[in-house]
Amino acid sequence: MAATALPPGIGVRRWERRDGTITESYTVRWNEPDGTKRRRSFDTLDDALDFHAKRRSARRWRPEELRQDRPAG
Repeated sequence: MAATALPPGIGVRRWERRDGTITESYTVRWNEPDGTKRRRSFDTLDDALDFHAKRRSARRWRPEELRQDRPAG
């Protein structure tokens, strides 16, 4: 399996199940403006890349949309 270069802020976790299959999950990590560290996990790399791109775009151009992604509470 060839190693794929992931952008900063996206990590991959691989583990082997008892039946011998390999499972992967992808995690996007970021820091909130108040310094809180956040992360969100995805089943596919495409989903993680889409979420990462959405966060980057919103941070650059539409910070008010970022506030809508956070859970209330």
